[in-house]
Amino acid sequence: MQWKHRFKNIIVENNDNGLFMYDSCKNVIHGNKIEGNGFNAIELYYCNENDISYNTMDENKEWNIELEGSMMNKIYNNNFMKSSHNAIMINSFLNSWHRNYWNNWHIMLPKPILGMVIFFPRSHIFPWIDFDMFPRIKEVEK
Repeated sequence: MQWKHRFKNIIVENNDNGLFMYDSCKNVIHGNKIEGNGFNAIELYYCNENDISYNTMDENKEWNIELEGSMMNKIYNNNFMKSSHNAIMINSFLNSWHRNYWNNWHIMLPKPILGMVIFFPRSHIFPWIDFDMFPRIKEVEK
């Protein structure tokens, strides 16, 4: 599918998340503008094998994207703009990050994406790092 120079959905100024998915698999989240929401632009909670591409996330109060217990998602060609934080992973593994634009990363080196592994009952927390191996240094065209 070729990128049309307009957004498919505009999700703005919700009190909570712009888009929240729970226990949902093999969805396509493509070509949206998600901004000014009270919490996260996108939160995936126990969601696997989703395709998240060509979205612009901007000025959300917390994270542009949060993955919790989510595996094997493809996150590529998105614009992660001026939110409080760009991305976090909690107990989320085997996700692929590729060719995203990060407003706070302007060098052609792999972009680290911070996360954590929590062993219950939340007494042991270990850092986890994933990488966008080929981040963009310019925004993905809309």
